[in-house]
Amino acid sequence: MRKIATLFIAILITSTLGYSQNIKTTNVLGQTIEVAKAIRFKKTIPVRDFPETEFIPVNLVEKHIKERHNQFVRNEDVNPNAIPIGEDPIRQKKQGNRPTPSLDANFDGLGGGTPPDPSGAAGNNYYVQAINTWIRIYTKNGTAVGTQFSLASMWPGSDNDGDPIVMYDRHADRWFISQFNDPARILIAISETNDPTGSYYTYDFALNQFPDYPKYSIWWDGY
Repeated sequence: MRKIATLFIAILITSTLGYSQNIKTTNVLGQTIEVAKAIRFKKTIPVRDFPETEFIPVNLVEKHIKERHNQFVRNEDVNPNAIPIGEDPIRQKKQGNRPTPSLDANFDGLGGGTPPDPSGAAGNNYYVQAINTWIRIYTKNGTAVGTQFSLASMWPGSDNDGDPIVMYDRHADRWFISQFNDPARILIAISETNDPTGSYYTYDFALNQFPDYPKYSIWWDGY
């Protein structure tokens, strides 16, 4: 549980968004850090027992991009004098000479949605893939395990808003899955064990701004 506890701090420290019921501190660089706990925490049943979910194509371009166009095109925070000025000096200009590695496995994964926004991760024995609204677990040779289930079934009462992210935490031997939810929430699930078909601890973080498209890092003691 130690790594789960640091989840709150690590995610909030690396975000520039504000939070309700937050605690503000200042770091050594003089930057304001806002910390808040999840507004909901639950443990799921094993996802291998989730009912099969029929895939329904969803056009998330219409839902998330067009309705938030003004938010996405804002540029008041862009610094025109940011270094480097001009061309990036570390831009690669020629093709590398390393040979392409051979494939250990090649199989069809999930598809669908507009856009599908696929995300996946490989662990020691499994590959977990998510697309907008849908998740599927495979062995590393491509055999599907359990059912195909919706993102919303991980967080009962949520919507299949999408932009899923899947990561495998090699330090803790656990699985990390997230999606966003309108109007301003981040939903996160951490597997109870190294078995991705088992139960997950789920978190619901409330923000004050739409969190499109979050990024995460795996640290040895948190995310």
